[in-house]
Amino acid sequence: MLSFIIRRILYSVPLLFIISILIFFIIQLPPGDYATWYVSQTKALANITQEQAIELTKSLREKYGLNDPIVFQYLNWIKNIVFHFDFGFSMHYNKPVSEMLADRLPRTLIIALICHFFATTIGVTIGIYAAKNQNKLGDNNMSEEKNEYTKPLPDFRPECKPFWDGTKAHKLMLPKCKETGKVFFYPRAISPFPGSVNMDFDWVESTGKGKVWTFSVHYMGPTKAYKGETYVVALVELDDGVKMMSNICLLYTSPSPRDGLLSRMPSSA
Repeated sequence: MLSFIIRRILYSVPLLFIISILIFFIIQLPPGDYATWYVSQTKALANITQEQAIELTKSLREKYGLNDPIVFQYLNWIKNIVFHFDFGFSMHYNKPVSEMLADRLPRTLIIALICHFFATTIGVTIGIYAAKNQNKLGDNNMSEEKNEYTKPLPDFRPECKPFWDGTKAHKLMLPKCKETGKVFFYPRAISPFPGSVNMDFDWVESTGKGKVWTFSVHYMGPTKAYKGETYVVALVELDDGVKMMSNICLLYTSPSPRDGLLSRMPSSA
């Protein structure tokens, strides 16, 4: 825990350095500088000549180092903040920035601490309740319908529509190239056979019969949606002439060697 805190503190040093650079150079983007702004405000409020305005501008630039290259201005600004806690002088409020921070910081900290207290108290309380009452009233899962399908869904592209329409009717529909007369899988926009650029297919229903070349029994699903399920992925060659990866519907025949669950072994191909 201590190493984590130290690491986070060390990470914050370059982050603060980058933020300080961005803030400083954003301030420099508008045309002119603070001396020009201050003199323009003085001319509007007091009756001074153009020569006096020029002299005042020069003196302000010398006093605050505004004639220095912008890199040196940044380094002086950072040096004064780090070593002297001097954030500069606000010409708008006509007082040092550190005095303004000292005046406003206590109230800011009080508001931040109050907000942090309530956010932590409420957040931790809700988190503990949700952890102890999963799928019960108040848990985030209750915002969804109990029968809502939560497993991953495929990409329903237009060229695959007849295939998915067939699955809704419990049919395995395969695309058949009109040019070669062969079926193929997976569904796609262009015929996969060499020399064919056919984009118009017939759709035929598979017999559903074939041979299982190999299979793998999975006792743990890739997401929480498969929790508690055992399923089998197999490489199947259909009598229709195509090979595909598929989930095999199986019979429970023997105890699982891993965790005592009933394993699913193929009953037939």
